[in-house]
Amino acid sequence: MSLRPSVLLKNGLIVRSEGFETHQVIGNPIHTISRLSSWSVDELFLLDISTEDHHDLRRDDLQVRYQGNTAFHVLEEISKVTFVPLSFGGRVRGLEDIGRLLRVGVDKVSLNSAALADPELISRAAAEFGSQCIMVTADARRHPDGRCEI
Repeated sequence: MSLRPSVLLKNGLIVRSEGFETHQVIGNPIHTISRLSSWSVDELFLLDISTEDHHDLRRDDLQVRYQGNTAFHVLEEISKVTFVPLSFGGRVRGLEDIGRLLRVGVDKVSLNSAALADPELISRAAAEFGSQCIMVTADARRHPDGRCEI
């Protein structure tokens, strides 16, 4: 059996979600990812659901400090404490973002909205970085009238 937990990151903190609308803070990403990594999971999927790229972990109560305030800075710190493959998705817009994510320690990059807007991005990314590190995710929603939407 394979264990691949998905973890939601919002503004630098790990949250739990109800219907992707209500979010409750449950911890900081460095401690959470370190703990999951020590449980011998097969892979971790970190999904950034922040509305803007501002992550702040400079609070004393979290007992974690690092330089910077973007998802890339958080990922640099996470890559120091995890020893399992790390996948990341959220606000990935193009090849430059993918390259930067891979350089800070991410093993796989998930495309979502950008792949829908530009399906050729999938092929270009796979050609440049290798198909082993590019994946596509889709969010599906069922409306009260029964319609489904991607």
